Amino acid sequence: MKISKFIKDLFTTGFTQIIVLLMGIILLRIMATALSKEYFGIFMIIRRVIAIGVGLITLNLGVGLARYVSYKREREKEFLNVTLLTITTLSFLTIIIFFLFRQYLSKLFFNSTDFSSFVVLSSFLLFSVGLFTIAYAFFRGRQNMYRANTMQFLYYLCPVILALILWIVFTTQYSKILIYYYLLFSLGGILLSVAFIRNNLAFFTFRKIKKHIQSIKNLFFYSTSRIPSIFFLSFTFGIPVFFASNKISLEAAAYVGIAVSVVRLMELFATPFNLLFLPKFAEIKRDHNSQEIKHKISIVMDFIFSVLPIFAVLGYGLGKYLVIIFFGGKYIDAAPSVSLVILFSAFYVAYALLRGILDGLFSFPYVNSICLLGFSITAITSFLFHENISFLALNFGLGLFFMGILSIYILIKKGNLSLRASNLLISFIIIICSLFVSFFVDRLIADAILNEYWKFGILVLYRAILLLLLFSLYWKPKSLWYREFLHRVRL
Repeated sequence: MKISKFIKDLFTTGFTQIIVLLMGIILLRIMATALSKEYFGIFMIIRRVIAIGVGLITLNLGVGLARYVSYKREREKEFLNVTLLTITTLSFLTIIIFFLFRQYLSKLFFNSTDFSSFVVLSSFLLFSVGLFTIAYAFFRGRQNMYRANTMQFLYYLCPVILALILWIVFTTQYSKILIYYYLLFSLGGILLSVAFIRNNLAFFTFRKIKKHIQSIKNLFFYSTSRIPSIFFLSFTFGIPVFFASNKISLEAAAYVGIAVSVVRLMELFATPFNLLFLPKFAEIKRDHNSQEIKHKISIVMDFIFSVLPIFAVLGYGLGKYLVIIFFGGKYIDAAPSVSLVILFSAFYVAYALLRGILDGLFSFPYVNSICLLGFSITAITSFLFHENISFLALNFGLGLFFMGILSIYILIKKGNLSLRASNLLISFIIIICSLFVSFFVDRLIADAILNEYWKFGILVLYRAILLLLLFSLYWKPKSLWYREFLHRVRL
C-alpha cells in the first residue's frame, strides 16, 4: 500500500492536534488541583491575555510566513529572519511596557496590584509563544509537517511535565508554582524553538533586506491585513456569553459558554486540513496551475456539501452526552443549546476548511469580511433577541451559518466553479431524511430505554450503521472526495 505525503501529513497532524488537546485538558486539571481558586483564576486570565496578545505581538506573521515560505521557497530564510527580528523587537518593547506599567496592568488583569510579578512573567511567555508560533509556521510553510508536529508535541508536553513536578515540589505554595511555571516554560519554549530553526538562522544586512523589500512588504501586508479577522472571530464567540451574563445570569453565561466551547471542539476536525491547505494551495498557485486549483476546490466543496451536514445532523441528538462527557452532569441544562449549535457547526467547520484555501490562494483578506459578517449577525440578533439561552444559541448559530455561506460563495465566485444542481439536490434530500430519521429514532429510543448507558450505546450504534449505509450507497459511488482518497491511498 502506497500512501501519499498529503494523507500522511493529514493523519499525523490530526493525531497531533488530538494529543495537544488532551495535554491541554490534563494541564487544566493539574493546575485546577494544584492551585487555589484565586491562583487558578490568575492562570486562566493569563491564558486569555496570551491568546489575544500573541496575534498582536507576531503581527499575525505566522499565517503570512506559512504562505510565503511555500509561495517563494527561494526566499524562505529572508522571510524567517526578518519575521524573527520583528517579533523579537516587539517582544522586548512589550516586556519593557509590562514592567513599567506592571502595577496598573495587574489592577486591570487581576483587579489587584498584588500580582504585578505575573504581569512581567506573562510578557516573557508572550515572547516564548510568539517565537514558537513563527517557528511552527516556518515548517508549515515548507510542508515539513513531521518537524512541525514534533515541535508542537514537545512544546505542549513541556508545561504538563512542569506543572506536575512543581505541584509535587511546591505543594500548597501557589505563588511559587506559578512563578516557576512561567519562568521555566518561557525559557523552555524559547530554547525549543531556537533548537528547531537554528540551521535557518542568519544575520541579514539592511542592504540585503532592501534588495527583497517588496516581497517582505507583501508578507507584512498579507499578515497584518488579516489581524481584524482575529478580533471579529473572538467577538463572534464572545458576544453570546456577554449577553447571557448581562441580560440573564452568570449561570446562563456558563451554559452558553459550554455551547460555544463545543463548536471549538468541532473545529478540531478542520484544523489539520486548514494547516495543510494554506501552504499547499499557495504552492499550486505558484505553479500557475489553474485547472488543478479548480479540481482541488471541487473536491473540497463536494466533501463540504455531502459529509459535513450529515455529521452535524447525527451529532444533534448526542448533545446531552457531549455535555456530560466534557463538562459533567451538573451542566445538563446546557444540552438543548449545545444540540442547537451542533446543527450550525457544519457551516463553521466549512469556514475553517475554506479559510486555508482562501488564505493560500489570495492576498486579499477575504477572511475579514467573513468574520465581520459572522460578528455582525451574532451581535445584531443578540441585541434584539436575548430573552433566554436558546435564543442566544440560535443567534450564535446564525452567525456561523452566514460565515460558512459567505466562505463558500467567495470561493465559488473566485474559483470560477460551477456546481451541479442535481448533486446539491441529492445532498439536501439525504440531509433532510437523515434529520427526520435521527429525530424519530432518538425519540423512540428515549421512550423505550431507561438505562442511560444502554441508551447512549444504541444511539451511537445506529448512527454508525447509518453512516455505513451512506458510505456504501452514496459517498463511495458518487463522491469526488472518496475517489481522490483512493487515488492518494493506492492499495
